[in-house]
Amino acid sequence: MGVPCIRIFAGSTRPEADSDRSHDPSWGVFGSTLSADKTKEEVVDVCTDAVAKLIDYAKEKDVILAVENHGGIPETIAECERFREKIKSPYLQFTLDLGNLLKAGEDPIEASSILADSAAHVHLKDVKKTPEGSRYPYDDGGILGEVVVDFPGCIAKLKEAGYNGYYSVEIAEKTGDPWESVRKSVEYIRSLAL
Repeated sequence: MGVPCIRIFAGSTRPEADSDRSHDPSWGVFGSTLSADKTKEEVVDVCTDAVAKLIDYAKEKDVILAVENHGGIPETIAECERFREKIKSPYLQFTLDLGNLLKAGEDPIEASSILADSAAHVHLKDVKKTPEGSRYPYDDGGILGEVVVDFPGCIAKLKEAGYNGYYSVEIAEKTGDPWESVRKSVEYIRSLAL
């Protein structure tokens, strides 16, 4: 197709009855590796090894594999760094999702600084605090700039570290009218003078 970069997912560790099948470890290529008898580090290693097997093909086709931190593997800064250290190829980069970083308990500004040199693309997605007692502290949602993620801080760190790639606005399906949510989010991001 001639694209220079493709977003990929490396795996998941959290089976959730209320999620879509993309987060269900019983489905897909990594189903047999994601079992209760493995530590998360072992699962990260299995998934990293699987992605490493794709690198020669990516190089042959001159396509960057941009692994997204999509609430699975990798989801933390340390897991992203583990991918970088084990694979060591310019054909492995990341689709940084700033909202997913916060959902994983990471500081998106710190992650922006540390991972900017390996970012192929950045998803601008906001999250919202969940009610007390919820399974996770944050959930998808919100018009950019109206909820939690410090986009000016993240973008400043990305620029400072040399990132000059694309940003995409990502809106949760449950945010309300998608056209209005996207319009307001794009206006907000443009006001930051990227």
